[in-house]
Amino acid sequence: MKTTRVNLIIKLVSIFALIVAVAGCGSSGSSNSVSSNRQYTGSWTLRASASPGTYGEGGLFDVTYSSGQFVAVGVAFTVNTSYGIVTWSDIIQTSPDGITWTSHALPAGTSGTSIAESAGLNGVTYGNGQFVAVGTSYNVNGNGSDTWSDVILTSPDGITWTSRALPSDGTSGKDSDLTSGILEGVTYGNGQFVAVGGYWTTTSGANNTTINTWSDVILTSPDGITWTSAALPSGTSGTSTNSSVTEAGLYGVTYGNGQFVAVGEYLITTSGANNSTTTTWSDVILTSPDGSTWTSRALPSGTSGTSANSSVTDTGLYGVTYGKGQFVAVGGSFNYNNNGSNTVILTSPDGITWTSPVLPSGMFGSGINGAYLVNVIYGNGYFVAPGCYYTANNSSGTWNWTDVIVTSPDGITWTSAALPSGTSGTDSPAINQLDSVAYNSGTFVVVGNLGQILTSP
Repeated sequence: MKTTRVNLIIKLVSIFALIVAVAGCGSSGSSNSVSSNRQYTGSWTLRASASPGTYGEGGLFDVTYSSGQFVAVGVAFTVNTSYGIVTWSDIIQTSPDGITWTSHALPAGTSGTSIAESAGLNGVTYGNGQFVAVGTSYNVNGNGSDTWSDVILTSPDGITWTSRALPSDGTSGKDSDLTSGILEGVTYGNGQFVAVGGYWTTTSGANNTTINTWSDVILTSPDGITWTSAALPSGTSGTSTNSSVTEAGLYGVTYGNGQFVAVGEYLITTSGANNSTTTTWSDVILTSPDGSTWTSRALPSGTSGTSANSSVTDTGLYGVTYGKGQFVAVGGSFNYNNNGSNTVILTSPDGITWTSPVLPSGMFGSGINGAYLVNVIYGNGYFVAPGCYYTANNSSGTWNWTDVIVTSPDGITWTSAALPSGTSGTDSPAINQLDSVAYNSGTFVVVGNLGQILTSP
């Protein structure tokens, strides 16, 4: 998961490192544009600094603009360190200018308790006269009856929100050993809302084996109220045995050039003999003309692979947008051994044939392999993608985080923007990253973990 997952991954990495001494870190759309072949030079202003106060280890995970206001969604967490129980509450905030924000009351089912930072609102969009927000809920009920459920909320004005019923297949479940699902992104196009996500289940098998079952999820709706599960092509679900790590799902979706494009990942690490592991991973792109019939697309080299004893803990595509006659998808990988992240950017004129642009060496600074990009948007003649990179403090067991925003006039040539103070730190008390970006009338708004907000110009 591109949002709440980041804190959980870092914690799991730290624990795994202590045990085995190795370890493995979309709102999208287009806006009125101005043709430009120059790099974006607008400055960025920090409007709300990263703080664990209101948000705990949560934050704002997506933002969109329509009907005269920015709408941001996310979650606040309070962690009971004695019992490992997390109290969570969904958050929706609105702003006319990206500077002054107001929180709004939400309906029942948007707060509860969980065993990890596994709940929250992750995506928001506007279409057909209303806002639609998507995410997941998780509740600890005890006695092996913990439950999870995907969540969809709608609002005509961004202020008053209503929960909507979902189809039963793959949108809720009971936590037997480990079961979880999540809706990550949502968009509107061609008269349809399309929401994307995934679910996975870990159960115990014979002779101390574990069985992981996973599947991507796509839901469609003409009005945001009545939702239907879409049939997906082969390769978007599966089962594996003795997988110590399974990450799978669709994280971003957009509409452009007559079709929907959804992006995501799968990553499976399987235990072998003599404490060895094998990691199989692949980025994923699906396309559809109507939101109901989907096709998997081939991707360039470097977007899939298998490695032995790898410490890659996460890899995938997390955001996609359409602008200036092309689709742009962004993502990255987090790897403990190489002390940070790697950047993935793909472009396509049609959503079918994809190319990886060559990124400049040292784009994020000396010794930094790359950044983990979480979202992308096109506005005012530029593609803008926020994210982060991490480096390990091996002596203290902590991590340094640094926010990044990269921009491009064409999706091919990219530059890392200078950011103000307050956009880097350590993971004490929590990890931070920039998660999403929206645009309106000359202003970009970026939101992130721990409630961080930046605007430009």
